[in-house]
Amino acid sequence: MSKLKINYKTFFVVLALVVVATTAGCSVAGAGRVNGTPGAGIETGTVAAITIIDNVEATGNVQAEQAAQLTWKTSGTVEKVNAENGDAVKTNDILATLQLTSVPGNVLSAQADLINAQKTLEDLNPTALALSQAMQKIAAAQDDVNTKQDRVDNLGTPATQSDIDQAEAVMLLNKIAMDKAWDRFKDWQSRPESNQIRATFYNRWADAQQKYDQSVRRYNNLLGQGVSPTDRALAAADLELAKATLADAQKNLTDLQAGADAQDVAAAQARITAAQATLSSLSITAPFDGEILTSYVQPGDVVNTGDKAFALADRNQLHVNTLIDESDIHNVQVGNKAELTLDAAPGQTYTGSVAYIDPLGQTVTGGVKYEVRIDLDPINQPLLLGATADVTIQTGQPRQALTAPVRAIQTDDKGEFVNVVLPDGTLKRVDITTGALKGDQVVILSGDLQLSDKVELPANSSNMFQQMQQGGG
Repeated sequence: MSKLKINYKTFFVVLALVVVATTAGCSVAGAGRVNGTPGAGIETGTVAAITIIDNVEATGNVQAEQAAQLTWKTSGTVEKVNAENGDAVKTNDILATLQLTSVPGNVLSAQADLINAQKTLEDLNPTALALSQAMQKIAAAQDDVNTKQDRVDNLGTPATQSDIDQAEAVMLLNKIAMDKAWDRFKDWQSRPESNQIRATFYNRWADAQQKYDQSVRRYNNLLGQGVSPTDRALAAADLELAKATLADAQKNLTDLQAGADAQDVAAAQARITAAQATLSSLSITAPFDGEILTSYVQPGDVVNTGDKAFALADRNQLHVNTLIDESDIHNVQVGNKAELTLDAAPGQTYTGSVAYIDPLGQTVTGGVKYEVRIDLDPINQPLLLGATADVTIQTGQPRQALTAPVRAIQTDDKGEFVNVVLPDGTLKRVDITTGALKGDQVVILSGDLQLSDKVELPANSSNMFQQMQQGGG
């Protein structure tokens, strides 16, 4: 089965045509009749089958995902060239260098400036590890001060009578709960520890006793009986020691930072950046992984600022940008398959898919078009960049259709029709609607025709398709 591609303006492109009963050789039927009228010597053609695919066609140019024209940033004499046409290179590979003695004086002095600036910055700045450790010590000392300050504050806070009465009430309630828990547990105390009931009562008694003990300590603290003068003095001494430790940690950090004036550091860093930028002009480096398309330099060449050094591109990732008319763009979707042919690679067909549709249209020769990017599928050999590509975007699924010879199509005041030659030689009129023309065949969009039907080829037939053929359309 052959294939025909069709766009939404009803133009069709035939991929291949499978003719079930050939139309190239026409036959002559025996005596026939139309609507009961006898006829003789009827020339016939055959209804054939094709596969058609909705599509949109456009043109564009092959482009690389990454491409760059690398130029010299200073003048001098080329000392080394490390890459030639067709070489694969990696990011930051040094492709070519200049003789150090041939470059301007500012480039030569940049080498010394870089060394001096790096030494200055090293002297100004303490190590990152020392600064980090100093800040960690400050944080730990501050936490210790906060903890000990809270203890001293709690010890020195006088209790109100209301606080004391409330604490006493809680203590008495906890004592009652503890006694009840003990009364339940003591009857099971002699049982094995593995006994579940004994374990349950024991846990309840232990929890109650713990709560009671806590409430006793709380009550005694409020009465001032839980903290002796010695304890208060020790707590205050611990706080002063913690404050002293914090002060030492803060001074240590200040001492580390004292030699690193912010303006001095910034100036040193600026000198380093400037020197590195100047020194980078001594060489050409690859900004990304790719292939050397063209090398413009040889060892010994004298170059100036702005002269071309290399053309670099990544031809493993190719795409074509094309413009689609606003009348067709609604049929195109990201992910649509596409076929591409190139004038620079005759006889080859490449595949890809729609990767991006620019939502912002642009006016082109009075009409609005939208840029569509087609990402090419991986190929075995690289393509020429900039090559013109004819793009066919598939916007629908393949479907079957019938075709009939152009000469079979007739028209009258009722519209288009063909005469089907029946087995007994008579002719049957079948009203049809036609689609696109391809060669001597036309697509049948509607009508009661069947595959392999014989249709009359009138000797004096005239229709728009024949007119188009005669006019070269």
